[in-house]
Amino acid sequence: MRAPKLLVLALLLGVAVALAWRARPAALPTPSAEAPPQVSLGLREGSIVLRHKGVKQAEIHARRVTVSADLSYARFTGITRATIYDGGEAALEVAAREIVMDRRTNDLEIHGPIVVTSPRGYRLTAPEARWRHALQQVVFPAGVHIMFRQEEIRAGSLVLDSGMRTFDLAGGVDIAFRLEGAPR
Repeated sequence: MRAPKLLVLALLLGVAVALAWRARPAALPTPSAEAPPQVSLGLREGSIVLRHKGVKQAEIHARRVTVSADLSYARFTGITRATIYDGGEAALEVAAREIVMDRRTNDLEIHGPIVVTSPRGYRLTAPEARWRHALQQVVFPAGVHIMFRQEEIRAGSLVLDSGMRTFDLAGGVDIAFRLEGAPR
């Protein structure tokens, strides 16, 4: 199944962003939950291109990018377009309301609606997703809907590991494979 591979590629965007932040100095302790972190950097209508050894890995366009004063969090708001590249070719397009990166853990929280599409016709939608760097897992805790041609998968949650060895669907799983020409 190619759908898990495409999902992992989409969330590799988050890993690439996390790697770009590793070169920064060590983070200071996180501010308390009651007080929002002070912003040390803010950018409107920003774009970032991530490269590894000169090869484009991802490109993110956001309406607003903010970095906390202690450099521990980066928030990309209003993701108008994020492109994930594989071998220099566009592999996935991602749209989301917000991506928050915890620089200390390299975890990501992606708030939706999230829409992931591929040139081959795959489409994944979800209300939210999380990349758990320590576990190397992508978690869709509030449901997922995957479509490809006539095939459709719905589930209350989805957990993928980055090696694509597990594809754990739970909670009202519905998988529909439709034959060409068959009535819906």
